[in-house]
Formats: sequence, C-alpha cells, structure tokens
Amino acid sequence: MSYEAVNFFVKDTTVSANPVAGVLVRVFSQDGRTAYTQTETDAAGRAGFLLEAGVTYQARFYKFQIGFTNPQFFQVSATQLNTFDVVAEVLTPPTPLDARLCTAFGYFRDATGAPKSHTLIHFTPKFDPTWLEGAAVINSRIAVRADETGYAQVNLIRNGQYDVTIQGEEDLNRPISVPDAANVNLADLVFPVVARVVFDPPGPHTLAVGERRTLDMHVLGSDGQDLGTGLGSVMYLVRDTNVLQYECSSKTLTLIGVGAGTTQLELTRADQSIVRIPDPGIQGQPLVVTVTA
Repeated sequence: MSYEAVNFFVKDTTVSANPVAGVLVRVFSQDGRTAYTQTETDAAGRAGFLLEAGVTYQARFYKFQIGFTNPQFFQVSATQLNTFDVVAEVLTPPTPLDARLCTAFGYFRDATGAPKSHTLIHFTPKFDPTWLEGAAVINSRIAVRADETGYAQVNLIRNGQYDVTIQGEEDLNRPISVPDAANVNLADLVFPVVARVVFDPPGPHTLAVGERRTLDMHVLGSDGQDLGTGLGSVMYLVRDTNVLQYECSSKTLTLIGVGAGTTQLELTRADQSIVRIPDPGIQGQPLVVTVTA
C-alpha cells in the first residue's frame, strides 16, 4: 500500500482558463458515506492531498456563486501522475441591451451563510423629471425579488440616484448612486466602501526640502463612484510628519517636503461600519515619498 500526491486544479470557463482560489474541495469514499479530508484551493487554483493508491474516491467542490459538477469520481494511481482539472462555472456579469442602463446583479445570504431566497428589494428613483432617449421616465417604485438561490438582477439608469429598501431590513433605507458602467455588483451598490486610490502621477515621489508637488487624486468606491480626494470618506496618515506634510483640496493632493528622509502616506476608511470578508483594504497605496536635503 502506498500513498500518492493528488492535485486538483480548478479553472474557470474563460479562454484563458483562470485559476479559481478559495474553492472548498472535500474527498469522500466512493459511496460518499465517509469523509476523508478537505482543503481550499490556493491562488493557483490548486488543492493537494495525499491519498492511498488503488482506491476510487469521490470529490465534491463548493464556492458560493460558482457552479460545479458534483460529485466527481477519481482513482489514485501508483504509477501515473494524479492531476485532475476541474471546471468552475463562474457567473458572467450581465450587461444591458441599452447603453444608458447599468445592470445591478448579485446574491443575498442570511446570517447562517445560506442563500436568502426570495428577498424583496425596492428601488425608489430620486430624480424628477427625466427624459431618457426622448421618453419620459415615470418615477414609480421598482420591486425586484431574488430567486431561490438568493440571486437578483435589475436594470437601473446610469448616474441615477435611488433609495433602496430590502425586505427583512425595514429600518434600512440606503441611498445609492448608479455608476456610469455596464454593470455593478448589488452588494457594492447598496453597501459601498472605499476600495481603491489612484495618484496621478503615480508614486513613488522624490522631493527636495521645501518643495511642493501637486497630484491629481481619485479615491474610488466599490460602487464605481469617483470621490475625488475622498474628503470625509478617508483619513490620511503620514508615517513621519518630520519628513512630509500635505494639503488636500476636493480633487488634488499637494505633497510638501519638510525634512530629509523617506516616509509613507496612507489612507484608511472613515466609515468602518460595513464589514467585507475577505477585505483587501484600499488598493493602490501607500504612497512612498522621499525628501532630499
């Protein structure tokens, strides 16, 4: 009896066959009655095991919002590589037929992590009056109900502002701003956070003592909104104020060299009430600045 390395590589259905990380892979006996082991795929889409050769197993795959063929049977060989490719059916973001619209789409889950089936979502327009391609827009409430998997989809007018009410969250009335984009995730639209910052020109920067350098700055929300320098949405932190100070307007950031050295300018979200799991934080930072004497 020998034990052999077994590797599953989970990839999506695009032409480039991108790896899919975070997929739970569970290994069972052939009849599915005994669970042996489990792990998640890494950044390369790989899940590795050490299993007994000459035995047939079944594997099951799971990641929320992604479809798999389950179960999948495989036999471990003592003489050949035990490498298996697994296809993941990743949701393709929908796009509207009308270029003036943005498709908001996504899933709802309850506090147990299960799909929040048949959730009712109301969108109330806040614009009046409006013409769209020569047609009058009637500002009536839009009702959308999620399906049994918790998935919901609706077309909204780009750059439009709405109030959103979600069934089961009657006290929650969220104002939203629809991005000028083909689509947006519903969770990002209803519960946006600061997601990214872009400095123009990008860093790192080198200044002389006493020099002032003005950058264009774009703090971007997860809903696609450009918040300029993010005044009120982000907090600024200079690691060493003896090296660098700054001034901020609604659209530009001015770096001021104070003393010789190297430091970093970092941003944190002012609103910490929305929890994202996982949370990569604000991308595109910190900004590294060196000041020379």
